[in-house]
Amino acid sequence: MTPVSEKEGETIILHTGLILHINDQIKWMFNGQLIPEINEGTNGRLYLDRPSGSLIITKSKITDSGVYHLNMISSSYTVQRNISVTVTVLDKKTPDPGVFGVDVTVMKGDSVTLKHQAEIKKNDSANWKFNDIIIAQKRTAGNFYKSEGDDGRFKNCLNLEQQTGYLTITNITSDHAGPYTLNIKKSTNETSKIFSVTVTDNVTSLSVLKGDTVTLHTGVTGELILWKFGDQELTC
Repeated sequence: MTPVSEKEGETIILHTGLILHINDQIKWMFNGQLIPEINEGTNGRLYLDRPSGSLIITKSKITDSGVYHLNMISSSYTVQRNISVTVTVLDKKTPDPGVFGVDVTVMKGDSVTLKHQAEIKKNDSANWKFNDIIIAQKRTAGNFYKSEGDDGRFKNCLNLEQQTGYLTITNITSDHAGPYTLNIKKSTNETSKIFSVTVTDNVTSLSVLKGDTVTLHTGVTGELILWKFGDQELTC
């Protein structure tokens, strides 16, 4: 997987290294979801460079962080590629000591704990947000309670440490990639901390010329090895 990191607000170009022909088909996906209308050239801040199929993200946001998947099909070959994008916070003013960003990369299926150094006292209120959706909240003099998210993506995979406010995401998938924000409101001030979480599936990309031979080395031994191309099993 190819990693790409850029500051918020900058333009990001996900290069394909290809030259498309008239009948070639190309699709881009973000965190497992097809990016709609991208084949028509533009989708809001997203543009498709038709000669190469490269994806251009303008005025990048924290919510653009995640895994982008390229699928290009021609009459003679198919190219698939995963690119992990991390957009980091660009401070436009002198930051409060409690406002800063952390980039976190985690393997698909693993667990990650988002730890902070802020102190959450009994009378403080606080919440965790994924993008702009509250997934955990603590009211004044109360405990944290958690949410599955509007679409249920966090069902049975969120754990909260009541004393510290640490948030743990278990069995993480690409659906959980993106920005997480902890907001703490005290009687005298408010502080925030942003975590940009990227999920990788350890996919290795190879580029070969048409007609060449390519060997996919496993680096493992075993009595049974199963190869798949897409969702189809390969037989020898």
